[in-house]
Amino acid sequence: MEQENKKLGNQSKINSYGEFRTQAQNHYTRHYLPIVKAFEIERLNEFKKAINYVLSSVAIVAAYFIITLIGNYHFKINLSTVIVLMGVFAYFIIRYRFLLKIQDYLIEKMCILLNTKWQYEGYDSSNIYKDSCITNFYNKEIYKNLFSGTYRGIPFEMMQTKFQNKNTIVPENVFKGVLIKIKLIKKFKIHSVIQSKLINYNPPSNFIEVPVNNSSFASNYVLYSTNVKDPQQMITNELVESIRNIERCFDTRKTAVAFYGNEIVIAVNTNDNIYIPFSFEKSIINHGQYMDLFEKITAIYKFIDYWMDL
Repeated sequence: MEQENKKLGNQSKINSYGEFRTQAQNHYTRHYLPIVKAFEIERLNEFKKAINYVLSSVAIVAAYFIITLIGNYHFKINLSTVIVLMGVFAYFIIRYRFLLKIQDYLIEKMCILLNTKWQYEGYDSSNIYKDSCITNFYNKEIYKNLFSGTYRGIPFEMMQTKFQNKNTIVPENVFKGVLIKIKLIKKFKIHSVIQSKLINYNPPSNFIEVPVNNSSFASNYVLYSTNVKDPQQMITNELVESIRNIERCFDTRKTAVAFYGNEIVIAVNTNDNIYIPFSFEKSIINHGQYMDLFEKITAIYKFIDYWMDL
């Protein structure tokens, strides 16, 4: 297992993403799936137990109602309500304990196979996203489900994000989706931002809209920069395809990319979640969830490949 983990977490360039995907699927089948299957048996047992508590409480109330009806007694609604609520409360206690037990454990196992780390919240952005001008003005930021890793010596982060402007009467959602940050070795000489034409973006006063002689880019995106000449050179068909590949993974066409300092920030406007928490009511055996996370991380790898191979 240790040897295979090294292969999946290879820090050299991936020559065949088809083979890499096969490795990930083998890891899932051999190492992750047996753990999930054991927890699935436990989930079914706990779910049955929780349901029995609810059904028992309802049965007690029903029996109590029949007895009062036959004996001509007064039916006490408050007592019946308390009994049913006790059954419901027991259900949610069992549910909470089970999910608390498996949630972090299983996602950590998933991350080991994908050579990444995960934390639910507690992320400090250090104002990099605000400084990158990737979105319009915001003064409230919410981060969760942070995945971080390294590929070819380049660190990256991916997280669920929401930016809001609280200066309006009703807080305005400035951005909702996924942020990706890639920290390169070399620095960009100028500050530039690519915006999808589907995004209502208000560029900073020092930004200039730069004309780009690339039809695949110009039909979908707009380039803003502090300099007119230099940014045109970095717009290539390969770069456009790298952006489109990320958009396909998140099922969106509304993406922005900022080049600031030695960092690339990608803002993907989407309702798609990076990671969907496990459910108590549904099977936790979900190959699609694992592979979906794999495809998202692979899209970041391909984006890094483009910049490393320039």
